[in-house]
Amino acid sequence: LSDSKIRVVVRKRPINKKEVERGDEDVVEMDMRSSCVLVNETKLKVDLTKYAERHQFNFDEALDEYVTNDQVYRVTVEPLVHTLFNNGKATCFAYGQTGSGKTHTMSPLPIRAAADILQYLVRPELRDVSLFVSCFEIYGNKVFDLLNMRK
Repeated sequence: LSDSKIRVVVRKRPINKKEVERGDEDVVEMDMRSSCVLVNETKLKVDLTKYAERHQFNFDEALDEYVTNDQVYRVTVEPLVHTLFNNGKATCFAYGQTGSGKTHTMSPLPIRAAADILQYLVRPELRDVSLFVSCFEIYGNKVFDLLNMRK
């Protein structure tokens, strides 16, 4: 992992049943080795022949639709847990349009992080450490505290 303070990781959502039924094309390719996303945009020439224009976007990590939630955790949140116990602070958030897979990706991560954090906290040398946790959902222009019944 790099020493940068901000890392951007993208995970591809598999094409869903409705998209398959509509005949939608999967235009996104993930190159996990080079951490880039390739988008194949269909365009028309003046004579109306189709061609694909390929766009490349680079990230710290690019995860394809076949990675498990465990793999996502190991690449994204697990390093943040280690940061917490080296005088660091950490934030992990998901951003994307409705239906892009944020909930599918994020839901198991806090549970795994909590288990790892609690494993650290049982160490005798950390008995005086305090833990403060917050969990928020930002939706539109509203912020919901997920640990206080969304208030």
